[in-house]
Amino acid sequence: LELADEGRRVSWTGAQPGMVYTLVPGRRFERDGQDCRHFTLVRAGNGNSIRRNGSACRIGDGEWRTI
Repeated sequence: LELADEGRRVSWTGAQPGMVYTLVPGRRFERDGQDCRHFTLVRAGNGNSIRRNGSACRIGDGEWRTI
């Protein structure tokens, strides 16, 4: 969330074979003085896909917490 541009997909493989995660950062916003972002996270594998939309705020150096 911290480094990727809005709309730029970031993908990685999970611990389980065949599991792939894709994070798409959304627009930035501020909440209670913290830098925050909307995002979409997709988990794909074993023939199915789960898509979740959410938001998170930066709480430390490189650390984010969902809200």
